[in-house]
Amino acid sequence: MHWARQTLSVLLVGALVGASQMPVDAIAPPDVPVAVVASTTSSGTVAAHTVEAHADTQATEPDALVSELQGLLSHQATLAMRLTRATLTMDPGFVDAAENSLVRNVDDLQQALAPAIGAQEAEEVATQWERQTQALFQYASGMRDDDADASREARERLERGIQPQSRLLAQLADGRVDQAAWADALRTYFDHQAEQVDAYADENYERAYELQRTAFAETFSLATDAARAAGPVPGPTPTEELQTALAMLLGEHVELAIDTMRAGATSAADFEAAAATLDANTQDVTEAMDALFGAKQAKAFNKVWADHIDLFVAYTVAVVENDTETMEAVRRDFDSVMRRFGTTLEAATDGLVDAQVVADAMGEHEQQLVDQIERYAADDFTAAHEASYTAYQHIRHVSDVLATAFAAAVADNMPRGGAQTGGGGMAGR
Repeated sequence: MHWARQTLSVLLVGALVGASQMPVDAIAPPDVPVAVVASTTSSGTVAAHTVEAHADTQATEPDALVSELQGLLSHQATLAMRLTRATLTMDPGFVDAAENSLVRNVDDLQQALAPAIGAQEAEEVATQWERQTQALFQYASGMRDDDADASREARERLERGIQPQSRLLAQLADGRVDQAAWADALRTYFDHQAEQVDAYADENYERAYELQRTAFAETFSLATDAARAAGPVPGPTPTEELQTALAMLLGEHVELAIDTMRAGATSAADFEAAAATLDANTQDVTEAMDALFGAKQAKAFNKVWADHIDLFVAYTVAVVENDTETMEAVRRDFDSVMRRFGTTLEAATDGLVDAQVVADAMGEHEQQLVDQIERYAADDFTAAHEASYTAYQHIRHVSDVLATAFAAAVADNMPRGGAQTGGGGMAGR
């Protein structure tokens, strides 16, 4: 499937129609609750796994690489936008921290690719992505300084970088990727990145966030085809398609929640646009849960989802006002809402999701977003970026495990005769 911005309910229904052709125990044993275990290790990484997981949850090596690259490139898309927007608003402290997060992302990209394609090749791929991000930064700098020559040179640099990027992938993929199609996809993605800089500079924040959603979604196809450098990528299973759809949806939720909280904390001009975009993502979540479980059964989840977003807003206001009493009250409310997450999903999946471990995982999600806004409000941008980086990794692991449980829970209720889906959008023809 070519992962472009679509109605998420459509993606989820397509995946689950395919899942309906599989017996439930081919996805997860019906008598074993799927335990979501997500915690931050001493090294700052995020660990997540299932207890008594069935073999279907253990992705093959190419599929694991696809998922990892999707996480890294989609996060890079958001990090690049935060860097360029901070450049436009002339916030040097935030720019430095954002740049450090991008360096970390590029390093992670290189480490993910090295075992699959070789250390030298992985370094070259990562360096190419880094150069393109630098060109975006230069473009934003030119726009900020009203320097037409600098902006034009940066756009030309972006265009020049596409040819070696596409050529290298085509060489590594050995016929598994169409070089011209890959170049077109890269060009479209970087054009959208540059266009959101234009929109933000023109104070057209609604358009800037619309382009943010578009570029974020485009990275999922880019990542799928980048993984072909390591070898053939088989078509995804229904469960894997569902994992990708949920990872896109929940990952975007985290990114937009962070952007909205930070804009609210500083009374930034783009706050309303950020909040409206977060609302659009929430609507996608609502439609997705309706598609998975039916409107009646999904109603309780959708209510608790909206409640937890409202609490993030309330906590942000309390942080800005240094209202410790309200902050403590909101934290107590968070505890209640996270417990409701657990009981709601346990009921919706007939016990395939354990209420306590879901509550714990969502509680960690809450803590990470609360930590980052506290750090951000205190101008500790480095720590804020570290917390948000961890938050994005964490929610992707949780979405993978939830997708397995969701597929098992609803498979028997879906119509027979699944939709046919493929891999990425640039597979060699």
